[in-house]
Amino acid sequence: MSTADEQNPTTGADDGRRPAGPGQTPPVSRDEGRTERGGRAVGGGGIHISNVRGAFAIGDHNDVRNQTGGTAAPRDPAQEELLRAVKELREDLARLVPSGLRDTLDAELAGAETEIEESGQAGPTRRERLGRALAGAGAVTGFLASAATVTQALGAFSGG
Repeated sequence: MSTADEQNPTTGADDGRRPAGPGQTPPVSRDEGRTERGGRAVGGGGIHISNVRGAFAIGDHNDVRNQTGGTAAPRDPAQEELLRAVKELREDLARLVPSGLRDTLDAELAGAETEIEESGQAGPTRRERLGRALAGAGAVTGFLASAATVTQALGAFSGG
């Protein structure tokens, strides 16, 4: 067998049958039975992916989003304002001492936030529940300007 037969034609690196020579990429051990040369895995197992549809990620700390059908329609300005106010109030609530009222209100706020982000709007039922939760948590939110902002944003849907 010639030297050319033993080298990777792309990188010129040895294929693992003998140590790399001068100017060649030395093997890097990744795990037992597998080495890597020139950025390519050689030997043992491996991963084969085919026919992928949608979005996926491999590895840690990934954020994958798969949006089909082009860009989403822009949200109604009133919904955008409500979303901004809801997020701000949730940030303020996180600074308060945990309580049943706070947790109940935060759960409603989280639901409204998710609904607006996913569907583009908080529906009438969600807005009613959010209004009731705000009223019920008045003792917790009475001094928070962000609670008043959410109340005002909700009022925009009823004309008040």
